[in-house]
Amino acid sequence: MDKNSQKESIFRKLKNKVNLYVTKKKKNRSCTISKVEDFYKIKANNNNILKINNEYDYITYAGFYGNIRKSTNHKSVIVFNTSYYSIDDKYSCRNGKFAIFYANKLLTKQEHAPLFRILNSTVSNSGIFGICFNLEKEESLFCILMIYNYQLDKTFVVPIKAYFEFINFSNNEKYLLIKTYGSQTAPEHSFKVILIGTEKGDIKLIFNILLDFRNADIDDCNNIISLKRDKQKVLYKMQFDDNYQIQKVFFNDMCTEGKISYLEETNTQEELLKNSLYAELLEKSLLFEENPYTHKKLGKYYDINNDITKALYHYEIALSMNDKIGVKRRYNVLQKKVKAED
Repeated sequence: MDKNSQKESIFRKLKNKVNLYVTKKKKNRSCTISKVEDFYKIKANNNNILKINNEYDYITYAGFYGNIRKSTNHKSVIVFNTSYYSIDDKYSCRNGKFAIFYANKLLTKQEHAPLFRILNSTVSNSGIFGICFNLEKEESLFCILMIYNYQLDKTFVVPIKAYFEFINFSNNEKYLLIKTYGSQTAPEHSFKVILIGTEKGDIKLIFNILLDFRNADIDDCNNIISLKRDKQKVLYKMQFDDNYQIQKVFFNDMCTEGKISYLEETNTQEELLKNSLYAELLEKSLLFEENPYTHKKLGKYYDINNDITKALYHYEIALSMNDKIGVKRRYNVLQKKVKAED
């Protein structure tokens, strides 16, 4: 049996468990998730309170070893596994086992989800669980964010065609923020910040990542998202209105890089090269780091604004740092022009 036949056989065995359906288009196969709302049905039960003294007890009750995420009040806990295993010794599948606890009660335990792997998860003090799964088959990529709200006893599933890198709750747990990265099949979901409501599991807001961040705070009272390089340093803030439209962007005074990224994101190339603030920020960024591409941008700016001396200066530095940066021909043209004028 060839590799494709093995895969098809596995899909036939497992499709009823995860509502996965396979369709063939010419030689390529595409996968779609059907009825994702029924992907995982979690129901709070009345299990007796478990005797848990430390995190190893969670693993014992879950029945498998894995990662642990706990809320700050230690009430909400998820244990999950990201290992691989084989079916019929023919094909390795990613394993999405997990167990959810709240107030020392085992709410649910999922032991068979071989097509899905948990990428990340987060938990809140009030019993809201955000779990990121991914399913990748050839050129098709499916990522699923599952939100389980213990207080409402509801499960929401949000399919997004990009990998998840970061997830975090807002201060009052009204929203869940996720950060995605590359997806060739769905550029509309690539390198985005996505805000999702926890009461209905609906996407509220999507915007581009202006500057890479590692942490985030979401103030759901004032509708402000603060994106941070670490737990302390705020790179920039975004304020949205009640209709979930971005109204303002605030940058840290020291965050020159973020301001440059924002200008590049919101202006055309022609507008940038006429914007004196853009050149000012580029010059300022060179005080912190010498970068050939910054010199290239400055060279283009001064070139288009007929300041040949400064254009040559920045082109020359860019070429000295990277001789394949793509400005050598223009640099030679400007040099000849200066010599002709002399």
